[in-house]
Amino acid sequence: MGLLSAVQNSKIIDKLVDTLGLQTAVIKLPVDLVPNIQPVIDVIPDRIVNVIKSHGVAGTLFTTPTGADFFLTSSSIGVSDSNSTGNANARISVVLESGENQIINFVNLATGAASEDSQVSNQTFCFPIKLKRGSLIATTNTCDDFRATIQGYTIDIL
Repeated sequence: MGLLSAVQNSKIIDKLVDTLGLQTAVIKLPVDLVPNIQPVIDVIPDRIVNVIKSHGVAGTLFTTPTGADFFLTSSSIGVSDSNSTGNANARISVVLESGENQIINFVNLATGAASEDSQVSNQTFCFPIKLKRGSLIATTNTCDDFRATIQGYTIDIL
């Protein structure tokens, strides 16, 4: 005896009807699905970057929305420093969906005497990283000149 999985959420049913262009008067939408039948429909096919944020100061770069899921697709840091006394660094930190704080990009310059050093670090994530809703994407910086950039997209999940 197979278990039946019922689609109970009317917003999901409406999204399926709208996305697939179903005419419910003609096609009855299956609300009970037998477990060995696994329909796969990408109801949000247009996952394109719709958030690009960049700044050159330490602090909050972006706050993820509270009413939508945010997926981080890439980050970059460009730094330069003429500090002859030691190391200079910059980083981008995020809060993962699990609540764990994570450094996703880090640059450390071991600066030399009387010289200007620079470095760029780019991260592109093959699988976008889902971040916690309402969380901060933050930067820290001890360099003379720095620029941090993130890219990602939001999805308003039903």
